[in-house]
Amino acid sequence: MAAISPPAERNKQPILEVLTTRLKPDQHVLELACGTLQHALHFTANLPNLRWQPTDLSIETVEAGQNLLASGTAKISANLRAPIPLDVLNFPWAVPAFDNVFDSVYAANLLHISPIEVVSGVFKGASLGQARSIFIYGPFFLQGQNTAQSNLDFDASLRGRNPAWGIRQLKYVEQQAQAQGYTLTETVPMPANNLFLEFTLQ
Repeated sequence: MAAISPPAERNKQPILEVLTTRLKPDQHVLELACGTLQHALHFTANLPNLRWQPTDLSIETVEAGQNLLASGTAKISANLRAPIPLDVLNFPWAVPAFDNVFDSVYAANLLHISPIEVVSGVFKGASLGQARSIFIYGPFFLQGQNTAQSNLDFDASLRGRNPAWGIRQLKYVEQQAQAQGYTLTETVPMPANNLFLEFTLQ
């Protein structure tokens, strides 16, 4: 398994506190870019009525997650499925455990560490899977507001690593959501200049 992610360890509890009031029991949730499974393990341990399917683009990450769960070294719940590979830009999304239909989509720290077309891809894939809500966590630029220097530095670092990466304008994300029938219904400020966004299918 990949090394524990310090940011995921720090933000998993604040995100859980927001998710708890927004996810209904027995919902089928599809997680994009699950990484080290820290969020999936924490959320399903605390919300046992959910059905959670982690996914990731990286086959190595998926296999590492599968091996972690199979080894029994992680605390797993009956509601947590083993991770599966998923390319956000390959439509429709194949999620056999949910018969390709899911109630909600969750993605943390994905949009700024991927090509910009992934933004529209998230909403298109969610729409095809009939998701009623989409939860996105990460840093965003807001028009008309001063940007924290830490986010400016982070954006420059991302673009230095890969020119296709970078913190996205929230307005652009909203536009891509609206094109697929989703409306930004809530914006929750989070620690370290991040936001938790809730989109709802109208």
